[in-house]
Amino acid sequence: MYSQLGTVVPAHDIGVQSRLFKSGVMCRINDFKYNSAPTNSFTDRTSGDCGTGSYNSHGFVSVWDGSNYVTYPTFPTDPLNFTAPTARSSSSNAPANVRAESGTNARGQTYGSGADNQNVPDLIASIGTNGQVGYVKKTDLPSLRRTTVSPPTAALAKCSSMTRTAST
Repeated sequence: MYSQLGTVVPAHDIGVQSRLFKSGVMCRINDFKYNSAPTNSFTDRTSGDCGTGSYNSHGFVSVWDGSNYVTYPTFPTDPLNFTAPTARSSSSNAPANVRAESGTNARGQTYGSGADNQNVPDLIASIGTNGQVGYVKKTDLPSLRRTTVSPPTAALAKCSSMTRTAST
């Protein structure tokens, strides 16, 4: 993410959350991360191997407007076709061709791809850590609960706790 006209913004003013999709099925999701120092850009990488297929990434950016964080969707990246190395693909359980069915189930829950940032369904098509395709509840994904972190000092605390967790 880049600030408007390359302007440097204070620490903790920009938050990003990235998601990796394989053919519209969510493969990886990162929680929001906030800039820890003044900057004019901020990035967050997704990585993972959900097997051979067509991948793209997109997510959300959260910007401090002086009183709270406002969240906006990001544009999806261009698709990237990936062929898993033989050694990895033989150990990966993820199917090469995945497709996100969509609709409404008997409980009234919508299901489908989470790739549409404007209309995220209740149940999001996902590839699990075991390589199986299924659905995850939107409410079970902390970064899609639309919880707010405000003011930037709360983002600072969140960044600090993430750093401590990652280093232990």
